[in-house]
Amino acid sequence: MKGSELTNGRKQTSSNKHHTSDHGSTADIDFDDKYFAERLRQSYRSLAGGWLRRTLSSRTLKYIELGRVSPWSGYSSCRDFRSAPSPPPLFSRLLARGRGRTSVDDDDASPFTEHNLMDLYRNPPSGKARYTWVHWARRLAASNESRTREDLAFDPLSMSNDDGSSSGQHNTITSIQFVHGFSVLRIASALAFILASSIAAALLWVFLGRSGWVNLQAGGRGERVGPGVLAGILGLFVQLVLFAAWLILI
Repeated sequence: MKGSELTNGRKQTSSNKHHTSDHGSTADIDFDDKYFAERLRQSYRSLAGGWLRRTLSSRTLKYIELGRVSPWSGYSSCRDFRSAPSPPPLFSRLLARGRGRTSVDDDDASPFTEHNLMDLYRNPPSGKARYTWVHWARRLAASNESRTREDLAFDPLSMSNDDGSSSGQHNTITSIQFVHGFSVLRIASALAFILASSIAAALLWVFLGRSGWVNLQAGGRGERVGPGVLAGILGLFVQLVLFAAWLILI
């Protein structure tokens, strides 16, 4: 599952500080990496839904990457270059995959990696008074603006390639994409709950259920073992069906 946010380069390139007014009061907003991370988190929440849906979902945010989307109405183009053997050079320069290239000299390593971007996303205060990723967002927006100027004469009706290579790639803009994946912890917790509740249902039926016969030894618990097992199996089947629907729909 993917969501995209198009970076607003004009807003970020104008100044690192923005002056606001609210009922006569004024305040300066510092456009540092902390603010950039907070805007990323806000955009992700708007795309992923409310907190209840995000909490109960079987999927969670795995990483943030760059992708290409088409600005033209009626034309869908959202390509995953992370799985490609060699992503486009522009993507490699803007945001390296994973932790980036390992280098003996740490000074030569690029800070613009998916791993570092996720670290900033998870901990926005770490970007206080830093402007590394703000400048990166400017570069990303500038790459879209330069490509737009080059393609002013492009006719969207002339696209005929299905692979999106030639003219299809020129008719796209670079965007920030939030990539979802299955949450191992949530799935394991759900399976553990299903198994525990099924066993508990069988035991409760055996020890607390009522028998149709009176004056039986041990309250007729031995007689209720078979029905208790069936109750546990039935509960397990119903919960597995709901579990499958949860994986598919949520």
